[in-house]
Amino acid sequence: MLNFILPFYGIKNIITKKGNVFINLLGTVISLLLYTTYYLIILFTVTYLLDKNNFGIVPICNKIAERALTINGFVFPICYRCLAISLSIFLFLPFFALGLNNYNKTFFIISIIFMIIGIIDGLLQYGFGFTSTNLRRVFTGGLAGIGFSYFITYIIKKFFGYVFS
Repeated sequence: MLNFILPFYGIKNIITKKGNVFINLLGTVISLLLYTTYYLIILFTVTYLLDKNNFGIVPICNKIAERALTINGFVFPICYRCLAISLSIFLFLPFFALGLNNYNKTFFIISIIFMIIGIIDGLLQYGFGFTSTNLRRVFTGGLAGIGFSYFITYIIKKFFGYVFS
């Protein structure tokens, strides 16, 4: 039943061949849909409360409408980079926290490199007038989010001895 609550627990059960594959996969899909819905509800509510006057007009992070997803004239509350960072953390943190990877220094260094790539792209654009494309923003933001997810789970595992198991 835990696979309906924690999205990647079902995937872990499939990999380790525990339980019914169909039930684990179904639970994973349903829980991912629910978590995505919760994420969007929280995102839209918080951004509306923080900036009611500009909600749906410009993103709350950088106030540049061209850098955010737009659907039928409604501008998403956060830009492409922030969306990629938050979605990749949202998707990969449970994966890493359940221990579906190896906690070693090589992956830790790679996670730091991923975060640095995202930081460099953001700083070049912010401080030096470099213009990146939305595709690059999504790519570097996604790498930064994946790196951050692994970084956090590695630190917790290293200093506290466990994450989830």
